[in-house]
Amino acid sequence: MKIIERIKQPISYEMELFEKKFRLSMSSKVALLNRITHYIVNRKGKQMRPMFVFLSAKMVSNGQLNERTYRGASVIELIHTATLVHDDVVDDSNHRRGFFSINALWKNKIAVLVGDFLLSKGLLFCIDNNDFDLLKIISSVVFKLTKKNHFLKTNYKPLKELIKIKNTPNPSIQDISNLVKEIRSSKLPDPKIIGNCGSVFKYPIISKNKLEKISSIDKVIPFFKLSEEKFKIPAAWLIEKCGMKGRIEGQTGTHKEHALVIINLGAATGTEIYNFSQKIKKLVLKKF
Repeated sequence: MKIIERIKQPISYEMELFEKKFRLSMSSKVALLNRITHYIVNRKGKQMRPMFVFLSAKMVSNGQLNERTYRGASVIELIHTATLVHDDVVDDSNHRRGFFSINALWKNKIAVLVGDFLLSKGLLFCIDNNDFDLLKIISSVVFKLTKKNHFLKTNYKPLKELIKIKNTPNPSIQDISNLVKEIRSSKLPDPKIIGNCGSVFKYPIISKNKLEKISSIDKVIPFFKLSEEKFKIPAAWLIEKCGMKGRIEGQTGTHKEHALVIINLGAATGTEIYNFSQKIKKLVLKKF
């Protein structure tokens, strides 16, 4: 079985229902638009974005989804599809996913308008259902992804050292991406061998008073000073101090080499993984 099909298994019903709802979300009173959107839907891609929406939603809601979940998945897929149609015009590409692109069949002007239609549909979908928070999140992400003159944070010690080793004094965004992948591959388990989603927990930022309180429990607490009153401490250290590094419970647990990584031994459900992560959080809060 292909990896995509394995990922899709827990949400196969939701994906089937999504496709029906997604078709409806693209409907129009204009015959030509319906003909083109029908062409787009019938030549769909892997649909990774709605898959991750459903998987994430199931993990944090005890497997229960609602109409808002489907709307979120539809909006993201509509915006993504709109960008693909526009990209083919900009790149003067005549093919998409092994078939003729929209601009190749209906020319650039119609392709641009179809992309605009899909984008508008996504935005109106949020507005008509009062999903303004969803619209705000998506808009914020799009802005961050498209903003020019990105500030690249390279002060992470392993990244800084690797930049020096690779002799890349002025790394691009792609260079940083490749270097981070290399670092993470060396530190984290391969998801092809052990199911995992990388580091799950964020480093907590605490006050000076809280740091002093934790120091009374353990004198060798590692920390990073952010300001005179704010300090960041490694979540992995906190988890390890609670005896949860390498802990296995049922089909899930933390990796033996890295406490931040929650693993799936093959049969853990999203709910089990989520509950295990919450247990770790409660233990850390209780101890510290």
